Amino acid sequence: MEASNGIKEIQLAQKSSSASIGLGSSTPSSSGTSGKSKRVWVWTESKQVMTASVERGWNTFIFSSRSRELADEWSSIALIHPLFIQEGAIFDGENRSVATILEVSNPQELEQLQPDKGLGENVVVDLLDWQVIPAENIVAAFQGSEKTVFAISKTPLEAQVFFEALEQGLGGVVLKVEDVKAILDLKDYFDRRDEVSNILSLTKATVTSVQVAGMGDRVCVDLCSLMRPGEGLLVCYNSIFGYCVALSIVIELVLCYFTILIA
Repeated sequence: MEASNGIKEIQLAQKSSSASIGLGSSTPSSSGTSGKSKRVWVWTESKQVMTASVERGWNTFIFSSRSRELADEWSSIALIHPLFIQEGAIFDGENRSVATILEVSNPQELEQLQPDKGLGENVVVDLLDWQVIPAENIVAAFQGSEKTVFAISKTPLEAQVFFEALEQGLGGVVLKVEDVKAILDLKDYFDRRDEVSNILSLTKATVTSVQVAGMGDRVCVDLCSLMRPGEGLLVCYNSIFGYCVALSIVIELVLCYFTILIA
C-alpha cells in the first residue's frame, strides 16, 4: 500500500501473537549514548557471509520469500534467526510480523513521516539515495521514539555512519552484502570502539576551586538539546592541557559549566 504522502509504507497488524518478538544479533559493545545495544541483521545469499556473521555473533538473516529453502538449509547447519521479506514487510518463520519497511526517496517524504502512528516495534528504513537524506535526519525523525530503527546499508562505511549520527545513531542496520570482507570490516569497527571505550573511563572527582580561564575558541554543538541535567561533552584541546567537561545548557538562568580535568 502506498501512502498519500508518497512514502511506501507497510503497516503491520499488531496481533497479540506478534506483539513483541525478541531477536538476537545485538552488539552490546556499541551501546552509544542511548544505552541500548546496536543490532545487526544480515541480508545475503552467500554461505561464506553467513558463516562469518554467525562466528561474530550476528545470527539474524533476512531472506526473500522465494528463499525459504536456503533458510532451511542454513538453519540445519547453524543456529540462526531467519526473517522473510514479503509484500514489503518482514515476518519470522511462523509468519508473525517483525518489522515495518519504509522506502524514503527524498527529504520531503522523511519530514512527513509520523513514527508513532501505525508502525511496528521494529522499523527498517530503505533510503533509496541516502546521500540525499543525511543519516542525522533519520535519527532526528525517530528521536524520542521507543521503536528500534534499522537502516539498510550496503557497505560497512554506510553502517558506521548510521551508528554514529548525532552521537546516538540508529538502533541497528540491515547489512546487505555478498562479500565476507564487509562482515570482517564491520566487526573490526565494533572492536575498535570497544578499545576506545575501555581506554577512556570516567571517575568521580571533587571540584576544589573555580578560576576564570579567559576567552577561548567558540563552537556550536547541535546535540545539546538532547542532553539531560548532568550530561555533557568531554572536550580535549590537546593532551598537555587536559580535558574540559562542558555541561549542557538545560538549567534555567545558568549559561554554561566548565570543569577542568587535568590529564
